[in-house]
Amino acid sequence: RARFSANTLRARRSMRISAVESEVGAPPRVEDDRSALQEDPERIRRGRLPCGLRYTVIRNPKPRNKYEVHLQLPVGSVAEGDGENGMAHLMEHVTFVGNPHRRGVLASGTVSSNALTDFHHTVYFADSRNQKELEPVLLGLVQVAFRAIIADEVVEKEKDAILSEASMLNSMEYRIMQEELSELHKETVMPKRLPLGTMDIIKKLTVEQATKFYRKHYKPANAHLYIIGDLDLEKAVESVENMLHNFTPPERTLDEETFPRAGMRPLYNHIYTSDRTQLPLKKPKVVEMPMKTGLTASLATKEPIPSLGSLYDIKE
Repeated sequence: RARFSANTLRARRSMRISAVESEVGAPPRVEDDRSALQEDPERIRRGRLPCGLRYTVIRNPKPRNKYEVHLQLPVGSVAEGDGENGMAHLMEHVTFVGNPHRRGVLASGTVSSNALTDFHHTVYFADSRNQKELEPVLLGLVQVAFRAIIADEVVEKEKDAILSEASMLNSMEYRIMQEELSELHKETVMPKRLPLGTMDIIKKLTVEQATKFYRKHYKPANAHLYIIGDLDLEKAVESVENMLHNFTPPERTLDEETFPRAGMRPLYNHIYTSDRTQLPLKKPKVVEMPMKTGLTASLATKEPIPSLGSLYDIKE
């Protein structure tokens, strides 16, 4: 009586499948498939509105009966100039928390909304389980970003909120993260432009500085709107066009020639780990923290984000 292990059975099954594939023409192996990935027209729609705002709608059936809307601007802390440390984060607060346009559907019990700022982006986002709320959500996010009221009382109130937020984040873990980022990205402006900002500078930021920063960066042509979830693709595109086709932001005093549309990534050069092999060896960075007990050692490598244009790229 023959006995077969699980591995033997899998091997024989694989041989049978290979034989069938050879008869009908086997598809290329993932390892060798370098053909460009194609967008699925049944799941993705793209467009651009007259105001310059680009949008992408993606149908994703899981989780069921839920969708998200993200309005992304390529303006983060690295977009700040000297004496503006924390301005991008402050503007996120002023435009979102201190904006009367947020008091409608974005502040309702059926829609969850928030905003974030990192080194490279400011993102306003909301999610809902009711597609009938999509149009007011779209209008609300766009008005929050492009029709904000930059007033003294709002700026001062949100400065206080950020100072309070900073006091809660001023932990040992945050300080260690600062040191690690400063070492890993020391050839860039990033260590000097942490998203939280510099508290002494935030205290001195003025409404005039905030207004100039807002007018420079917050333009529909700089932004991209993403809608993804379990929704009807055609109806979602129709909602975008219905609500935003005629949207016009307030006049900007800083024109497009002076401040053209920003790219999705800042223009600075990283030195990656593979490049550092050509540089002289340096001693590891050592940081002493009197309040920390014990020892923390961090070992990191920095590599460029790879392009994912084919199945082969994804496998690699």
